[in-house]
Amino acid sequence: MKNNYWLLLLIIFIISMLGSCSQKDPLEIKQVLMNDPDGHAPVLTNVQSLGDSILIEWYDNPPKDSEFRIYRQFDQNTFLQIAAIDSIYFEYFDTYEFTDSTNVTYYVETYYEEMSQESNHLHIIIEP
Repeated sequence: MKNNYWLLLLIIFIISMLGSCSQKDPLEIKQVLMNDPDGHAPVLTNVQSLGDSILIEWYDNPPKDSEFRIYRQFDQNTFLQIAAIDSIYFEYFDTYEFTDSTNVTYYVETYYEEMSQESNHLHIIIEP
């Protein structure tokens, strides 16, 4: 009998919650502002070593951007811009001379007329 009582209370609670949710007006989004000219951030798709360089590749929509900026971070230090390249290219070779084992994180930023959007971050461990 006690189990039926708690089950009945649970059913009443669920019904009351469903009723209160359905009485609310849905949110309306009037405008979305993205800090990216084409509305999509670039996506890093590949980071690999090629000889003594690191190849970084990404995907982005057809180029409305004026340039891509590539950033690198060692360990947990500050990200530094290491290159700015034309938006028709979707890869970059980092030719930094890595001499010690280190943690490196990269990201790419699309840039156009003072608007920008950064990609996902890819983290690698380098052992020369």
